[in-house]
Order: sequence, then structure tokens, then C-alpha cells
Amino acid sequence: MFLKRAEAAPDRADLGNAMRKLREGWFDEGLLERGRLQSEAIEIAVGIRKDWARKFDPIRLTIEHAAFVEEHIQDGETGVRKTAVDVLNPDITLMEKAGVAGELKRYQSDIKDVFGKTGISHMYLLRSLPICEYSFGYTRGKRQAEAIQPT
Repeated sequence: MFLKRAEAAPDRADLGNAMRKLREGWFDEGLLERGRLQSEAIEIAVGIRKDWARKFDPIRLTIEHAAFVEEHIQDGETGVRKTAVDVLNPDITLMEKAGVAGELKRYQSDIKDVFGKTGISHMYLLRSLPICEYSFGYTRGKRQAEAIQPT
């Protein structure tokens, strides 16, 4: 079932290119201007969603996901540093150093089998992913410690 679903799905790169081409067409036709929001309906929708918890907002998550894929995966695959490595096509330099370059075909076959069974179409290893960690602290006590008096 998952294999049929994966085969029927459009290629992600083709879909992404088609979406970018459509968006650029909107700019070329003057339907949209870069950097300015012209739609009152979108402005109202943003106002309605202002009270959503950010981590659950589906529109925000969609935009963040698209930006993440473009910045960290697509640019990472083609960039000089190669910070995104397709699991099906691993970094051959690393494989040669590990002494397993000759096993590439068997590895790819095994991984494709696992992907087919799990419904995964693509998987990447990301290097040097900038992660921001936050640490928050608070106290419910008073500002200054008070001596406890025995009763």
C-alpha cells in the first residue's frame, strides 16, 4: 500500500519547481508585488490566527517547512559545504574512508526496501544544522530569602 502511494506521488523537485514557476508568474503578471501584502482577505486571516499557539498554526508550519527544505536541504545538497546528504546517495568520500564504498548497491537496495515499507520517499542527513536552544527559569518565592522562625 505504501509503495503504491509513494509511486503515485509527484516528484518533490518537480512539484517545487512548478510551484516556484507559478509564483513567479503571479509576480510577472502583476497579481502580486514582492514584499507587500495586497490582500485584505489574507490580512484578516492573519488577524484571526493571531491567538493560535504558534507551534500549532498549520499555515505557519507549512511556510516554515518550505523555508527549511529550501534553506537546509536544497541549498545544502548543492552548496559548497554539502551540508545535506541524501540517505540513498551517501557521501562517497565518507564511504571510501570507512571502506564500504563497494557495498553501495546493496546498501541502496536495502534502504529503498525500508523506505517502501514505511512510506518514506526521501530522507536526508543534515550537517551543521543551526539549532537554537533556550533555557528559562523562574521562581515563585520572594526576592530575598527569609529566615524561617521556629514556632
